[in-house]
Formats: sequence, structure tokens, C-alpha cells
Amino acid sequence: MDYLHIKYLHVTFVVISFCFFLTRLGWSFAGAAVLNKKWVKVTPHVIDTLLLCSAITLVYIGGWSFQDSPWLIAKVVALVFYVVFGSYALKRANTLVGKISFSIFSILIFIYIVVVANLKAV
Repeated sequence: MDYLHIKYLHVTFVVISFCFFLTRLGWSFAGAAVLNKKWVKVTPHVIDTLLLCSAITLVYIGGWSFQDSPWLIAKVVALVFYVVFGSYALKRANTLVGKISFSIFSILIFIYIVVVANLKAV
């Protein structure tokens, strides 16, 4: 596969991952029992593993390094915050205000990651 095919695959996994995050967020706010289903707990890990593999492949094919690509560092750091805040939004926040706050932060960080990826600038 060439760069463009991997990029489209990566973008597809990004969209699927974010849509499933939003779906789980909605279920979380609704208190839906489906969140306790095994497939709901496993699916994000499968999607995100494929997303990460496609990202690593793009970095390799693109010949980017952390030294020469500050936008790549920005994406990775933002990704860590997205995962942590998303985890709090879905599971760890004890109050409605906390859930809403972490949800908003997660969505804003996701938007930041997409903008950085498209502009390849911090």
C-alpha cells in the first residue's frame, strides 16, 4: 500500500474511533447498560490499535521524526490528553459537571489533533 491508501485508512479509523467515543459518551450520559457489554469495552481497543498501527505506518512512510516534525510531538502529547480526559468523561468523573467538562475538553483536544494533522503545524 502506498502513502495515500494508508492515510485514507488512518482517517477512516480516526472517524470510527471518534464516532464510537461520542456514542459511548451518549450512552454514559444516559446511563445505558450497553456500556457494560463486553463488545463495547473491547471494540475501542481494537479500533484504536488499528488507528495507532496506521499512524506508525504513516510516520515511517512519510519519513518523519520527532526532531524534524514538532507537529508530530504536538499530536502525540495531545493524544495522551485526549485519552486521559476521555477516560474521565466516560468512567472516572463523579459529577455531571465533571463529565461534561471532561467531555468538552476531550472533543476540543480531538479537534486540535485534527487541525494539527491537516496543517502539519503546531
